[in-house]
Amino acid sequence: MNEEVLIVIPARSNSKRIKNKNIKNFFNKPIILYSVENALKSKITSLIHISTDSANIRKLIQEKTSIKIDFLRPKNLATDKTPIIDVVRYTFNKYKSKGYNIKYVILLTACSPLLDEKDLIRGLKIAKQNRTNYPVLGVTEFPTPIEWALKKNNNNTIQFLTNDFSKNSQKFTNKFYDTGTIAIFKSEVLEKSSVNKFFKKFIPMIIPRYKAVDIDTKEDWKFAEIIYSGLN
Repeated sequence: MNEEVLIVIPARSNSKRIKNKNIKNFFNKPIILYSVENALKSKITSLIHISTDSANIRKLIQEKTSIKIDFLRPKNLATDKTPIIDVVRYTFNKYKSKGYNIKYVILLTACSPLLDEKDLIRGLKIAKQNRTNYPVLGVTEFPTPIEWALKKNNNNTIQFLTNDFSKNSQKFTNKFYDTGTIAIFKSEVLEKSSVNKFFKKFIPMIIPRYKAVDIDTKEDWKFAEIIYSGLN
């Protein structure tokens, strides 16, 4: 293990759509433990931080794992409107002030039970091969062309968003979306006062669709359970 890599797992309290989502049991284990255990099993770093404002989450992590949470997240960075990059930068700067020479920061979400330690290893490898400062982003391919998307109208009808709906699917280029599970940043980006230009483009880490469930709703949770049970 080394300390040139920092893994940040955000886990604030008071989730809205799923109560206590980050510590809710997923197959008889708090869901956050899947991400924590994958970070540990990857053995890519000894520096793993669970960014939480909750004393209860801190206690759970320190009782169930070998990780010691050095500091809690400030309340002003634990609101519904807090950009996740602000949490990542805050954590990076805290460890930098402690003398750590961090080169890469891996953002791993707390509700990513379908990923495994090999995904973290692969993501870091992509980041190290990346000659730009653009972040590595976990993405997966849309199952159908986005040109076939429809919207719902006020009169309860639906209509296509574009005029391309009659085209054959082979005529469209592949499109991807953010899985909401993992991203990797070079320290140079986090040290800059403005990072907007680096968030206009990303280096893709393509994740299989069955691993790409972003758990925000109860339906997402059930879907993840169905996939997980089929894989194990």
